[in-house]
Amino acid sequence: MKKFLPPTLILHSTLIFLATLSFHLAQAADGAAAPQRPNILFILVDDLGWSDVGYQNPEIKVTPNLDRLSKQGIQFSNAYAATVCSPSRAEILTGRSPARLKMTSHIPGMGFEKYYEYSKRQSRKSRFWEAEIRDHLPLEEVTIAEALQANGYTTGFFGKWHLAGAGGEENNQANGCIDPEWHPQHQGFDLNIGGCAYGKPSGKGYFSPYNNCELKDGPKGEYLTNRLTDEAIAFMRANKDAPFFAYLSYYTIHSPLLPDPQVAKAIPNRYMAMVKSMDNGIGKILSALEEMDLAEETLLIFTSDNGGTRDQSPLRGKKGNLYEGGIRVPLIYRWPAKLEGGRVIDTPVAAADFFPTILAAVDAKAPASTKKLDGISYWAAITGEGDYTPHPIYQHFPHNRGGGGFDGASTVRDGDWKLHWKQESNDYALYHLKEDLGEENDLAKNHPEKVETLKQRLYEWLEATNANMPRLR
Repeated sequence: MKKFLPPTLILHSTLIFLATLSFHLAQAADGAAAPQRPNILFILVDDLGWSDVGYQNPEIKVTPNLDRLSKQGIQFSNAYAATVCSPSRAEILTGRSPARLKMTSHIPGMGFEKYYEYSKRQSRKSRFWEAEIRDHLPLEEVTIAEALQANGYTTGFFGKWHLAGAGGEENNQANGCIDPEWHPQHQGFDLNIGGCAYGKPSGKGYFSPYNNCELKDGPKGEYLTNRLTDEAIAFMRANKDAPFFAYLSYYTIHSPLLPDPQVAKAIPNRYMAMVKSMDNGIGKILSALEEMDLAEETLLIFTSDNGGTRDQSPLRGKKGNLYEGGIRVPLIYRWPAKLEGGRVIDTPVAAADFFPTILAAVDAKAPASTKKLDGISYWAAITGEGDYTPHPIYQHFPHNRGGGGFDGASTVRDGDWKLHWKQESNDYALYHLKEDLGEENDLAKNHPEKVETLKQRLYEWLEATNANMPRLR
């Protein structure tokens, strides 16, 4: 049966088309060519932790290309994402907090009915069940791809999407096409290769055949990370004469840990072998940009969607909680023609800030239909041109990842202070991150005034975003 597009999609697509048409007509009316804007390459790695890269952890020896990129570009030492996949991806694309989007946890492939039953079993000793979440990114949310389309960019998506339906036995399909009307090509991307409901490759999907409805199979045994790198390069090559936005969203290093056999021969640790394949991809991309004479005028942004799954020392915690190891991620900006490289910026920034920052970088405006942003542009901090005032960074994770009971939390970081609210016990912990990067010394009893101030800010933010809260049993 033919699946018709919902009215909201038809209206949304029409608005984006009209905005793009208006942009080009305005240029023609002025009798001038469109302003020269940089190409944009946004690289998002899955589950790559803050301590998983050589330029931040000397023990890591498998990221020479990324380490080189960090010297050429600008490092952010205090960059934050959400604690799991889907929330970060929604936040990056829309500039809106996961709490406001009602997307505070990953979209479960097993379907919500099974997921909530599982959650109840995990939280059987608790007063709470975890909060409800939305199962897709609504089409009425304006993405950064749509905003750039409206400003003359050709857009391409490559890799993991994980914003398109919860699945379940009744409607789950083995190829990731649960609700294809929510795939990237309906959210502002002219081209979608690999983006579907999958939160991780299906089965042995790091190797072709991929069982992915948005990715044609390659030769048997082809490695997914290599394929996505090549697809992104091909897109940039095909669009090198006009501004492009390439969003390369690697599935790696998410489980299953299945490395490229050729890389694993030299690196027996499966996780590190997968990191190495990602780094090889970065090297290939950097070489391709040079070969196409695009390196100088390409704004390259590299980051991760959440903390790592392995030990993130000196940070506390890892993926699935709101300690620094779960939410602090690598972040690099490189634009040789505009930005002086080799710098480190310590200003705390959030995933929601990408949307306004990218638009500021290319001197573009968001479509009028864009909803209230939670992110703030920090382009002035990058360029040193103009004033920038850091804003508090809020996180909300009312979910269970501990296995022994409900362990949801919300946090706020303001300057060097971070307040951690444990929802189950209603306890508060206060850390000074500049002096205590590992969050080992709780200062709540020493600074009750600071606790009260940050607590009120956190409550006001949760109310302002209408955040879904844990549910009483």
